Amino acid sequence: LATSGEERRFFANIGGTIALGTVMVLVTIAVLVFLLRRMVHAPLGSVISASQRIVGGDLTARVSESHTGEFGLLASRVNRMTDHLAHSISTVETQRKELQEILEAVDDEIVVLDRAQRVVAANRAFRKGCGRPDGDFSGQICREASASRWPCVAEEPGGCPVQRVFMTGKLQKGIMSRSNPDGSEQVIEIHASPLRGPDGQVNLAVEVRRDISERRQMQASLANSERLASLGLLATGISHEINNPLGAIAASVEGLRRRLSTEPGVSADSAGAFDTVLRRI
Repeated sequence: LATSGEERRFFANIGGTIALGTVMVLVTIAVLVFLLRRMVHAPLGSVISASQRIVGGDLTARVSESHTGEFGLLASRVNRMTDHLAHSISTVETQRKELQEILEAVDDEIVVLDRAQRVVAANRAFRKGCGRPDGDFSGQICREASASRWPCVAEEPGGCPVQRVFMTGKLQKGIMSRSNPDGSEQVIEIHASPLRGPDGQVNLAVEVRRDISERRQMQASLANSERLASLGLLATGISHEINNPLGAIAASVEGLRRRLSTEPGVSADSAGAFDTVLRRI
């Protein structure tokens, strides 16, 4: 009986120890879970949440830097990287707007085309020339965009400069001309330049159209003036060459008239004839 009592107390002590150990293990696990959530999961979740917002385009998202240790340092670095990214994007956007304003201010028509000759970008002069100053031509084929006022330059002698750019990878030029309803001729000069990608391949072409009708008219007027000036010089030379012998003839006739006027027997009609010849000369 004594032995049975001691065994019961032994097993009771073991049970209590096991229960106490279990409670301590559970408490330890709870504390570890609490610490893990507070010191690892919460700051890591904050970093992940902010990163997802940044990837989604929200550059105002920031990670809380209230945590200490490595997560605080990680939050600081993520925020610094985001600030730098936001500044870089802002700078690029500002430069893009400045470049767009420069292109909009150019009087020449400028259009960027891809290999399928679809419009990637165009300035105001091009849009205005196509009848839609505020329209969006992105994705539209160049032939269709300009069809209302110009036939496709591919039908002109020499073909399309943009097509030649993609074939040769070099600057190409072309001329378009048409007759206006008032009978005047409008002439457009086209310069097409290649735009290469990081791999060196020509991915885009920049087409610049310039109205050179006035310049052509000035050149024609200048050429006409030069022809008239040459004709005037020729007339002056011919007149000089004619006047030289006429002057000699006039001097000879004048001397003959004076000599005959002193000779007896010369009639007044003869003297008048000399005067008529001198006037003609």
